[in-house]
Parts: sequence; structure tokens; C-alpha cells
Amino acid sequence: MKLFFSLFAILFCCHLTAQIPDPNNPLVQQRARQELVDRGLTEAEVRQRLEAEGIDLDNARPDQLPRIQEIIDEMEAEKKNGGTGILRPGEPRAAPPTTPQPASKPPSKSSQPPLPSQFTPNAAKSIERAIEDGATVQEAISEELIDAAAEQDTSLTQEARIYGHQFFRNQNISVFRQSDNVKVDPSYILGAGDEITVQIFGPSVESFTYEISPGGFIQPTQMPRITLKGVTIEEARAILRRQFSRFYVFGTGQFVVTLNTARTIRVNIYGEVLRRGSYTVSAINNAYNALAASGGPSDIGSVRNIQINRTAESSTTVDLYDFLIAGNPITNELALDNNDYIFVPVADRVVTIEGAVQRPFAYELKAGEQLNTLLRFAGGLAENAYAGGITVRRFAGDRQVVLDVDYETLRSSGADFTLKPGDRVRVPQQSVRLRGSAQVTGAVVYPDSYGVGENLRLTQLLQRAVLAEDAQRQFVFLQRLNPDSTYNFQSVALAAALAAPGSTADVNIQEGDIVTVLSQIRRSALGTIRVQGAVENPIDSFPFDASGTLRVSDAIYLAGGLMPDATSFAYVFRTDPTNPSLKQYIGVDILEIMANPDRVDNIILQAGDIVRIFDRTRYTDRLTFQVSGEVRQPDEFAFAEGATLRDAIRLAGGLLFEADPSRVEVFRTVIREGESVQTVAATVDVDVDVETTTAADFLLEPFDKIYVRRIPQFDLEEVIYIGGEVRYPGNYPLLRDNERLVDVIQRAGGLTDEAFPPGATLYRNEQEVGFIVMDLERALDDPAVIDNIILREGDQITIPKSKDLVIIQGATDAGEFYPGVVTADGRIATAYRGNGKRARYYLNEFAGGPAENADRRRIAVLHPNGEIKRTKNILFFRVTPKVRRGSIVTVPVKPPKIQDPNDPDREKVDWGKVIADSIGQATAILSLVLLVQQVNR
Repeated sequence: MKLFFSLFAILFCCHLTAQIPDPNNPLVQQRARQELVDRGLTEAEVRQRLEAEGIDLDNARPDQLPRIQEIIDEMEAEKKNGGTGILRPGEPRAAPPTTPQPASKPPSKSSQPPLPSQFTPNAAKSIERAIEDGATVQEAISEELIDAAAEQDTSLTQEARIYGHQFFRNQNISVFRQSDNVKVDPSYILGAGDEITVQIFGPSVESFTYEISPGGFIQPTQMPRITLKGVTIEEARAILRRQFSRFYVFGTGQFVVTLNTARTIRVNIYGEVLRRGSYTVSAINNAYNALAASGGPSDIGSVRNIQINRTAESSTTVDLYDFLIAGNPITNELALDNNDYIFVPVADRVVTIEGAVQRPFAYELKAGEQLNTLLRFAGGLAENAYAGGITVRRFAGDRQVVLDVDYETLRSSGADFTLKPGDRVRVPQQSVRLRGSAQVTGAVVYPDSYGVGENLRLTQLLQRAVLAEDAQRQFVFLQRLNPDSTYNFQSVALAAALAAPGSTADVNIQEGDIVTVLSQIRRSALGTIRVQGAVENPIDSFPFDASGTLRVSDAIYLAGGLMPDATSFAYVFRTDPTNPSLKQYIGVDILEIMANPDRVDNIILQAGDIVRIFDRTRYTDRLTFQVSGEVRQPDEFAFAEGATLRDAIRLAGGLLFEADPSRVEVFRTVIREGESVQTVAATVDVDVDVETTTAADFLLEPFDKIYVRRIPQFDLEEVIYIGGEVRYPGNYPLLRDNERLVDVIQRAGGLTDEAFPPGATLYRNEQEVGFIVMDLERALDDPAVIDNIILREGDQITIPKSKDLVIIQGATDAGEFYPGVVTADGRIATAYRGNGKRARYYLNEFAGGPAENADRRRIAVLHPNGEIKRTKNILFFRVTPKVRRGSIVTVPVKPPKIQDPNDPDREKVDWGKVIADSIGQATAILSLVLLVQQVNR
């Protein structure tokens, strides 16, 4: 049964967000039941039909949900056509009606569309696997929605700009499920919906599981309620140990409290994040995990000023570097509660450090953090860093300046260097020259550094580097290092050295020499061309010898030929190599040169030329028309010649149930040469199936806007539920606007003989109002009173049976007179003793009076209809509330009064003065009473 309503809660209540309705919520289950009633179906009929389709509802898989929705829609259609909605073996399924048929009532407002289209078979399998792994239905579907959004978000694959962003984009931080075996931190804060387990070993052996109520407490049997909302799990252990020790016997280590199931919370994430919105996650997640669901901060999002806002007065700032760099443990400040808001502002001061540091990156700095902090964030200087040559590039006004920083001096003096937003700090490497070597570059097979021994010759060095085939063998360039660290350039005759190795022409090589071998290829004659646009295989870079005769038609053949949508012309974009700012556009008739390559305009290409062939869509306007209003799929559609109004409405999915076929309006923009643009309108009367001659013959024009209007004052019936002690309980549609409570009770046959009007309750779903306190007796006696409430869609009225008892609970002495009978919270009941009796009477007569620790000033009475009456002080007298049938008298415990008796500032009470003042006040009041009596006489 639970799975049945879980499926319907998802089918009828799930929208395109990560929020999934709780199937265990009685209101959600009531909505699922109401949905079946609105569709004219019963649970038994649905089960029988699904079994005929081979679907076991109690073991249905998530991927079967779309099919279950389709079957329910079919059953509803069959019911409207007079069928039973039950498919028997061998019975053909009725086709859905093609024209509107009379129905017992319009479809309910609460009907929802099928599951979102992103729930593909693969997505359904992922949901099913997640549920098999122990995830709840809400978590499984929420995770699939988050994953689908992440797959479409290409920003997750972009390189992080600020240090800290990458920890979210490479998924180093994940979102935990309730089923994950995650060790709950002792600082985890409990809230409504959390489920805890209490285990007792030793003389008493017990195991209890409690869910924290919406009021924030648990209610153990035979024990007073224990408030746990807002305390940590560690504090809860101490509280529970203290309370349970009054009723059970156990020793040290024999009392264990664990978090069995964490509540599901909704977290709202806004500001500079990759995916803003609301996310449904388990409460065991902290702010880092929740941010991971949103993809983390955007490229400009802060990682050090993340704000968690719980109320207008409660705000916490999170610094990601405390965790990533300092390694500080996660604290209570990162814990989340339901409806928390996480706001990521723009990063304030971002400074980039590069060069010889352990972790070059851009870092966000707070106020007071300067160069020393930046170097610490970057992991410190590298081994080869030159601390005396650090530079800072900074934008000052409309120019960029370079500032030198002698960090060695700065560090020795204990000083710091102030940084500004956008600064780029560069730490240079120390220049280390390779000793005992010479370098060979250019047209050789193995360009590298080689060791230099005594009397090493040029030819011997080039034998190691191996001259390339295109090497210039006439001469080479030799760069020789001078003692003052400058270089001397000279040209060496390589041909003479190769002809006489070891001669004076074969020069000696020294340490630090650089030999450059030139290539004999004519570089100026080489180049590339590109072919772009409407060709089969565009060419981004094609090398060729510009001294040849490659023509435009040849380049098109190399690119695989023209595409079918290619235009008949092309352009050659040419740049002057001697002056790149000079451009030339050369038009070519493609069809002519392809048919006759010898034409003069089939020009020879030059290095750097770009051949661009355009497609026809570039020169075609995008013509559209738009359909909106009461259609199933309003959208903008591409215009086609001959398109009619009927075609447009069909493309938009047809008319909705509430559409007015007589009010289909077409707005057209009229453009005439030399005149101002005008908008004209036409109203077309069509039938529901849009098969009229008018709709078929009404030709559309580009940019037409079609609006399908709604039937005037169209409103589907609104249904309320009345249960309990009325003659005909059940669902009742509201027959008119502002129909009131007494009217519906009369339509339900009136109250039964056992009805108890003072205990009647009204629960309102609309805008999450909740329970409404009312006085049904007054409303029945006089329908004009304000208690005769106007009803709204979804209201639930419950009228209980007669209640003849009065319940007394709290801090009373009833336990002394009824040992072993009174419950742990002092609850005892007695018969109602008639009108006029007050709470004091019931306390003294049946509960032994208030206990010593009772707070007599706060004695209250809860009436069956939800009214709460409190004790009032009139002069020197304390008057307790009157008691009605079914009322609950509550005596709260007096709050502890903490005061240090040794406090020297403690004010001493002058009791003589207090008594004298009291007598004086009493005398004055009595005199005033006597005076009033004399005036009245």
C-alpha cells in the first residue's frame, strides 16, 4: 500500500525540479487519493488493470512509471465514454475519443503531466539502480535531475580560474545520500524529520526508534516529551541519557544513541554559481556538499566569502581556504538546515602568481592578506626561484606598470608588499647555464646540448647531431659566449670544414657555444591555404609551394567538392604578405570555373589565401509564425508556403479543454514599400477539432502571431472533503463562489447524533495555511458569524464523535494519589462536570492540585476546536480558564530560577515595605469599588 501511494505521489505531484514530494506525508497521500477520485477511478480498478498489463504495482520499477501514467489516462478516457475502466482478458482496449464527449465532470486542476521527458530509459535505469543501492525515491530522482543538468552544462569542463573552483568541477566533493555509510559528525544538528535509535544494554535491555516531530520533540512511551530540535547529536546523547536514566537501569557504555535516518532538506543556492536553484539533499551534507550539487562557484564566484543565511539575523561566512589550504576540520558553521540560503558573491580581490612557485594559480585574498600570504597559498617558492627578482604587473589608470620586489630584503626585514585586485606576481627562475657543453640547433636530426672535451672540432660536434637532408652545408652560424656574458656572432665555412676535417677551417668548439645549422629550403616560397564553408571536407591548413599553379577549382576538389546548398559564387580572401593590413576580396563564379577550369577568373592561389564558399541559408531570411494561448504546446514554428491556421493549431498540439474555439485571433504585420509598418488583427471561429473550412482556408503569412483565448470565467470544479460525524461523508464540489462551511454540512446531510461540534477542525492546503481554529457551534446557530468560514479548494473538515472526558496533564500531584496508573507526563482523565467549571476545579478535585514545581500562572486549557485559553490575573486573584467537553488542562513546570546567593549586587527584599505597599494598594482599590457601588445606587 505504501508503494502504491508513493508512485501516485510522484506521478501527480512531481514537477521539473529536484524537489520530490514525500510519499510518507499524509497530505501527499491524501492528494494521491483525491487524484484517483477526481479521475473517477478506484485503487482496486487500477490494480486490476495494471495486472492485466503485466505490472505488479507493489513491485513496480521506476522505468515503468511513464507506462503507469499512460494506463491511468486510458482508464480515465474509457470511464468518460461510459466504460468501466477495467480491462478483462480478451477485451480490446477502447481508443481514446477523437471529439469531446460529455463527461460527468471536467478534469481536476490537480492533474499533472506525465513524468518529465528527461526520464529516458537510461535515466530510469539509473534511478532504479540508485534505489537498489539504498537511496530514497526522492534522492534517486533528485540526483538524476542534477546529473542531467550537469551533463548539459559545459562550464563544468572549463578550466578553473580561481584556486578552489577545481575542487567542485572535477567532482572531488560529492553529495551524500541518506543510505550512504557516512559517519555523522558529533556536531550534526538535529531537526524535525531526523530518525534516531536509542539502545540500552545491561539490567535494562531495550531498543527504540523515534522520529523527531515537526514540533522538535520525541515522545517516548510513559515518559515526558523530549525536545531535540536544534541540538547537536552529541548534546542529544547527554539529554537522552539523563532522561532515560530516570526510567531504565544501565551503566557507563550501556547507552547508545545513533542517527538512524537523516531528514531531507531543501537548500537554496544563489549568486555566482554555475547552476542556481533549489536542491533537495540529505541533512548529513554540509555547505561544501550542497555547493557541489550546483557545480560550485562560477569563474568570478568567491571561495572565501560564501554566506549561509538561515534567518534575517543569522548569517555565517564560509572560507573554503580554511579547509583546502589550512586543513581545518569541518565545524557546525557548515551544517545546513531546511530552507537555508547559500549565497556566493563576486570574488573581491583576485591576484595571480606564476613562475617558480609550488602551485602557480590565481588566489582570492581577504583584507590584510598580502604577498607573504599569497606565497604561502602557492606552497612557497620553488627550489630554483630567484627571490630577489620578483615582479608585480599592475594596471594603474589606463596603463600597465611593472613593480620590482626584492623579496630577500623584504623577508629579512619582516615586512610585506601590498597587493591590489588584478595584480600578476611573477617569480623568475634562476638562470643556470649548463657547464662543459655546447648546443646544436636548426637543420639537424638531434638538436641538443653535447659535452665539450679537449680539441672538440665543429665536424665532430655535427657528427653527433647528424645533419638533416635539407641542411645548408655552405656555412653555419656560431654564437660564442664572451666573458662579460654577451655573445659574439660569426659565420663559419662549413663546406671547407667538411672538406678538411681537423684543419684550421674546422674550428674548435668551446664551452657555451651555440651552433645554428640553416635549412636550404626556400621558406619564402612555402605557405598554406584554407578552404572554408559549403564543401564536403573543409581544409584548415593545406601546405603547398606557392611557385606552382594551384587554382581555386583545384582547392575545391581537394576539399571534397561542393555541398548541395552551396551558392554559385565564392570569394578568395587575400592578405598582402608585405603589409598584413592590406586586404583583397576576389569574387569567383564557381559553377563556371568548375565547368571550365581554364577560365581567366580561376585564379592561381597564393600563400595565406582563404577560399570561402557560402551556403544559401546565409542569404535566406528565417521566417516564422507563433502560436500561443490555450494550446497544448505553444511555440514558434518555421514558416512554410501554404501553411494554414489549421496546420498551426495542429503543430501546437491542438486546443486545450478550456480553449474558446470562437476566439482564435491572428495578428499580422503588414509591410508596404514606402509606408509605415501596420499591425492588423482577425478573429477566426473554428471548431474543437479545427476541421472547419475557415481554419483550413485561412493562409498564414510570415511572422503571424496566433492567440487562442480561454473560455470566459472558465474554472474547473473545486473539491473539499468532509469526514467524521456527518451523514454522508466524502468529497463535495463547491457549487458557487464563496460557499461556506454550514452550507456544505447541510449538503452532507447534517451532523449525526454522535457528532461533537466543539471538536470540529478545518485543515487548509491552500498556501500551506494548515489548521484553522473555528467554533462550529456558533456557525450552526448563526450562519452570519465569522466562524462560518468560506471554503477553498482542498479544505479538509473533520467532525469527531462526542467527547465526554476532560484530560489533565503536566505538573500535578496525581501520581501520589494514583501510583502506577498515571502516565509519565502526569496525564489523567475524568468525566466532564458541566458548564462553568474552571481548570482549578478539575485540578483540585481529580489531580491532587498543582505540584510544587508547577507554574500556576501559566495553567492553560486547550479546547477541542484548537482554541487555547490561559490563566488571567485579576487584581490579587488568579482566574483559571473555563473547561469544555473534551478540553485538555495543562500545568507547565516552573522554569528554573538561577541566581547566585553570593552575588554582592543581589538586591535584598524589604518585606515590610512590600506588605505595607500591598495593603495600601488593596485599601485604595476597595475604596474605589465602594465608590462605584454608591454611584450605581
